[in-house]
Formats: sequence, structure tokens, C-alpha cells
Amino acid sequence: MNQERRKMLQEINDTIGGLIAQVEELLEQENTAYDNLPESIQNSERGETMQSAIDNMGYLQSSLEEATGYIEEIFNT
Repeated sequence: MNQERRKMLQEINDTIGGLIAQVEELLEQENTAYDNLPESIQNSERGETMQSAIDNMGYLQSSLEEATGYIEEIFNT
């Protein structure tokens, strides 16, 4: 891989790293909001919707981290 493509790939990796940080922040905020709800609301449709969003943000975070792993593998080959 030439220097230009390596540089582009590094920029992509850096962008993904920033996205991971943003998702982590949102996930923390949503978890805090959910935890501060009364139990009756946590068990309601609203609470289930929030929990689904939390789960999906966790999956998103994992997928982004997996993508950076693939990029690191490219750099190491």
C-alpha cells in the first residue's frame, strides 16, 4: 500500500475513533437517563424503547471498534 492510501486509511481510522468517542458519550448519557427513571417508567414502552436504543448504541460501538481492528490489521500486514 502506498503512502497516500495509508494516509487516507489513517484518516478514516481517526474519524472512526472520533465516532467511537461520540457514541460512548451518548451511550453513557442514555444509560444515566434510563437509570434515573422511576422503575414504573423503565418497565413501560418508553423504557423499553430507551433500552433498545442503549442496546443498539452498544452494538454500534462494538462494530466501530471492530472496524478499527481491521484497519490495524491492514497496517500490520
